[in-house]
Formats: sequence, C-alpha cells, structure tokens
Amino acid sequence: FYNAKEMPQWVEQIGLASSSNLKVWRRYDKNPVVSVKKTYECAKNDVSYDSQFASDAKVFWDPGENENDGHWVMFFFGISARAHWMAHIMIAFSKDLIHWVTDPIPLYFAGGNPNGLDKQHAHKISLVWNSQND
Repeated sequence: FYNAKEMPQWVEQIGLASSSNLKVWRRYDKNPVVSVKKTYECAKNDVSYDSQFASDAKVFWDPGENENDGHWVMFFFGISARAHWMAHIMIAFSKDLIHWVTDPIPLYFAGGNPNGLDKQHAHKISLVWNSQND
C-alpha cells in the first residue's frame, strides 16, 4: 500500500501495488483502493473526515473468532478541510485487500486531548501486539 498524491489539489489516496520479487512492482489498475470521501450522510455534521487525505495505511490480518470471520483491517489517517484540517485516525475492513469498507467516523479524533500532543493531528499510527494478552 502506498500514498498517491494529486497536485495541485493536494489530495492523497491509498493505492495498491504487488510484486513477486520485491524489485518489480505492478500497480493495481483500479487504484485507489481507499479513496477520499466527499461526505457521509451518517457522519457527524455531514462532514467527511477523509475528504482531502486518506493516507499512510497500516494493514493487519484479524483472524476473527471463528474460522470464516477473518478479515483485513486497515488503519489510516484522514484529513478534511471541513473538519478544520485536522488529521484523525480512520479504519477500514476488507476480505480481499482490494475492496475496502471505511467506517465514516474516526476511530480516534484529533483534539481528543485539547491540551495534549494530539491537539491538531492524530496520525501515522503504530500498533503493538502481545500474544500473551490473547
């Protein structure tokens, strides 16, 4: 997964590329796989939190509770001009790494701690998994 930027609009979306040898890459011909959204009817104040950026994908496999419950989970950050240009942590789900369903409401809102580190942006996440916590 990679960020694809369109200029001069400065729109970033998530593209997919694959390789069998990590030297020669082939971009998916129907990119972007996660695109910016102009609005969500169900979102707070009809604002899309990823209308300008859908960027910096981190993808993990979630095996689920049962054998057929497994799916891919993508964490990324979204930025919207209508949401005060703040970066929020977003989440999307897929069974095949190509077709993604994005939750329109951020998993974590920037500004959640107005006096803290994430006052303006909450983005470029990392996750740590500890098997002892399963």
